[in-house]
Amino acid sequence: MWWMIVVSAASCLAVLFLFGRRNERAVRRDWELLLTPKGEKLYKSIEGRVQSEMALADLTTRRRSPCGSWAPSRRPRSCSTRAIA
Repeated sequence: MWWMIVVSAASCLAVLFLFGRRNERAVRRDWELLLTPKGEKLYKSIEGRVQSEMALADLTTRRRSPCGSWAPSRRPRSCSTRAIA
């Protein structure tokens, strides 16, 4: 009975060790890519896309609704008829 617990604990530790090594290699590879000029260029392009999407999202949330308030309308039909009229 005790040998099963010891074998299970040892196998769990071995699996955790192997997963840790795999993740360490992936992190090292990502940092090496980021620190090269090619990686920096890629990072800047991604950063630019994210900033432009955030600005677009901010613009759409700050645009006034047809009802005249900043909050979204609770009664869309009445607002749309006022906006059309």
